[in-house]
Amino acid sequence: MFRPPLLAALLSALCLATSPPAAAQTAGGAQTETPAQAPAGAPDAVEESATSESVPGEAPSAPDRPAIRLPGGETLDPAILRQLALDIGFGREMFQLPGDAAHWSDARLRRFRRGGVPVEVYSDDPDFATNPAFWGPFKLLAEKLPALTGLTLIPRSRIELWDGPPGLMIFVGKRLWLKDSLVGLARLAGADEEMAARRFDRLALPFLMRGRPVCFAEVRFRAEDSAELALSVVALEISPHLSECVYEEVIQALGPINDSRTVAQTMFNDDGVETIPTTYDWLALSILYDPRLKTGMTREEAAPEIDAILDGLMR
Repeated sequence: MFRPPLLAALLSALCLATSPPAAAQTAGGAQTETPAQAPAGAPDAVEESATSESVPGEAPSAPDRPAIRLPGGETLDPAILRQLALDIGFGREMFQLPGDAAHWSDARLRRFRRGGVPVEVYSDDPDFATNPAFWGPFKLLAEKLPALTGLTLIPRSRIELWDGPPGLMIFVGKRLWLKDSLVGLARLAGADEEMAARRFDRLALPFLMRGRPVCFAEVRFRAEDSAELALSVVALEISPHLSECVYEEVIQALGPINDSRTVAQTMFNDDGVETIPTTYDWLALSILYDPRLKTGMTREEAAPEIDAILDGLMR
């Protein structure tokens, strides 16, 4: 089994305490402790009337649509970004840890407290320490998260496991091993093991029916009436789709656990074609962790603040 000490050695090489490269900061748009700003050098993205004289017999050119213009020339539609942030941050997904009672999201903003998130990674694969399908995406996430969200993944060594609970537990392996691991986790929590096993099977069934590997993220809160995350568990079945699963499920384990059925330009649409996070995905995650939003906000409370963030990105 792959244990946290090896995770500590691997993550220490990422220099997580340093700022991520400029490219990562640009993709997110917002810095850790400052409101989202327009990308440097980006022209205004407001509707403007055509300034050139009309040519007789030709219709006037259409005004420019509002847009978010990033360095390098990429242009994003703020309406699409707004919809994506609302979808993944305030949806109505059902979630549960195997062994827990099922409950529905109450459509409030769910997040970890900004700062360090202790991480433990386990696997039954003897070659897991050199598996690029996991460590490539995980390294990129570790580099981007501080600037995008104010979160820093902190590797946990074995000696530290008794100091306090983890924030993020990731299990990577064969399907039966994943089931045994999460049933064991439920047992440690005092839950019924048989019930936990049946619930794992129910969670796995939709993936099996679509011929997909079992990959999901589940969350627990600090208190029954709290929207602040205390623990997230990610289960990833080893398969050719492992990299895709790492990106999607680890990001969702940070709070935006919902999928989007209305936005195509995202990897969080099960009917879409994206297999890695798009610029829309990175920016939506950054918006949901912006300090102007408060953990526990409803969709209606957050919408005006999200609009203000988008206005800043268009200036």
